[in-house]
Amino acid sequence: MCLLDDEGRCTAVSAELAALFGIPVRDLVGRPWDRLVDGDEVRRPDGTTRWIEVTSAPVSGGARLCAVKDVTAQRHVRETDTRLRRVLAHAPLLLFALDEEGRFTAIEGRDPEGLSQALSPAGTGVIGRSVFDVWAEIEDVVGSCRRALAGAEQASSFTWHGHHVDASFEPIRDGQGRVIGLVGVMLDVTGQKQLDLAIQRWEARMVESERLAVLGSLAGGIAHQINDALTATRLSLGRLISFELAQTPITPVRQHRIELLQDAREGVSRVEHITRELRTFSQSESDLSATGPVDLRSIVDAAVNLAAHEIRHSARLECDLRGLPPVVGGEQALRQVFLNLLINAIQAMPEGTADRNTIRVSCWTDELGNALVEVADTGKGISPQDLGRIFEPFFTTKPPGEGLGLGLSVCRDIVNGLGGHISAESAPGRGTVVRVVLPPAPPAEETMAKPRAQAGSERRRILIVDDDRPVAAAVALELEDHDVVVAGSGREAFEILRRDPAFDVVLCDVMMPELSGVDLYNWLRPIEPQMLERFVFMTGGAFTARAEQFLRDIPNPRLDKPFHPDDLRRVIASVAPAIRTDPSISIRTRPPSVTDHDDRAPH
Repeated sequence: MCLLDDEGRCTAVSAELAALFGIPVRDLVGRPWDRLVDGDEVRRPDGTTRWIEVTSAPVSGGARLCAVKDVTAQRHVRETDTRLRRVLAHAPLLLFALDEEGRFTAIEGRDPEGLSQALSPAGTGVIGRSVFDVWAEIEDVVGSCRRALAGAEQASSFTWHGHHVDASFEPIRDGQGRVIGLVGVMLDVTGQKQLDLAIQRWEARMVESERLAVLGSLAGGIAHQINDALTATRLSLGRLISFELAQTPITPVRQHRIELLQDAREGVSRVEHITRELRTFSQSESDLSATGPVDLRSIVDAAVNLAAHEIRHSARLECDLRGLPPVVGGEQALRQVFLNLLINAIQAMPEGTADRNTIRVSCWTDELGNALVEVADTGKGISPQDLGRIFEPFFTTKPPGEGLGLGLSVCRDIVNGLGGHISAESAPGRGTVVRVVLPPAPPAEETMAKPRAQAGSERRRILIVDDDRPVAAAVALELEDHDVVVAGSGREAFEILRRDPAFDVVLCDVMMPELSGVDLYNWLRPIEPQMLERFVFMTGGAFTARAEQFLRDIPNPRLDKPFHPDDLRRVIASVAPAIRTDPSISIRTRPPSVTDHDDRAPH
């Protein structure tokens, strides 16, 4: 309490008020009230603040008797409540209370967007209304509220208008344990669900990537072994045909024998083509991100050739492949795009109707210079509601177990990453057209071509290094006009070169057990660097990432097995002959350790 005179000065102050102000009574007497109070706020000498409510009544002589109430605690409660309401207003959280009849007595928090139709208007718009009317369409919520009002705690999850909501309901009881209502909490967990789905998609993509990497490695290994066998077969067939043609006279029997050998060589050529396409899928993941000007027409051709056998059993294949500009991209990644599109077209065809279905592949250059490739099919088509989602990860219309729904998503990512665009047009029963548009590569800078040695007929000293004895023998026979030494392993080649480095050409296989061609080359690099330029590498498919990177990095010529004899002789002639030195001079170094090598092929 406080008594103020007619000028507003304190004439009498209670001890309680002095404690509230934090000032002794004797110091308060005579002080103006408006110097002590700022509105409803009291600033104490110790720096703290108190809030008050003042009521006053007049007494004689113009004085006033004031009653002062400390409302600091209530003020703090109101501020806390305001802050809480502000948080709730921006959080995906809804709190509500119901009475024993299921009527709303309170509701706070943000109305989740997915519930907007059921809670419109939110807040006071539903106070007093029954939850069984407001949320009648949400069966999970209605059922949980009934069970909670019957005395059982409830928790549920439901989806409403595309939003995922977790909810809990807890009964409120009076002193006698009777249920008099409930408190409910709803949390919109859509963001968390989306994050979980994104993680699942990433994990699935990693699993798919690992699976493809394993398949690619197996494909590379298989192609390597087939190509080694094909090399010996092709070279031997060529020698036999040349031998028969050199005989005279050409009798009908000899002519028939020549034709059979030529048919066999043609069969080898077809197998070569298959293994060449198979080998493109043995490249490592680094090739998917490698970019540069590439011939898009040849990439489309390769994808069509690889899928041609499957297409033949599903539809007629029509191709209209016109000229295309070079584009910037990775051959492996782009080949994957068009192979995926062809596989999708094949799978869209009903079985047993190959004569009535068509898959058409077209490519041309548009008026802006962009490269366009279309894959069109006459399959079952795609419904309008699904067409807008076909490029989403994990979306598929195929039966469970027949695909992860990643194919078109991967195509979109690759094409978009190259600055291009992929789109689709479709209608049920009318087939589908998928169009890929890629910008042209910028003009290449002119560079001076490095002069190469001209082909000649001079005799060379050649070291053949190959662990496949039939291949080594066939190559040696083809090079019988030269001085040829054969090493059956990288280690044997090392011993030969250690004693005699004066070879004009080292014709070396890449993948060999124990000491690979990569290891032999790298071991010689610091010791006999002038010998490195005499290496020509033969490869039936480098199926390790290290070997692939090695072949990309070095400038040396390479022969992809199986190779034509003319290509072999041309490459041999292009290598500059060695400067003859005293062959007694040997390379002095330690022998290589077999424990350091990882490019090993099985025997």
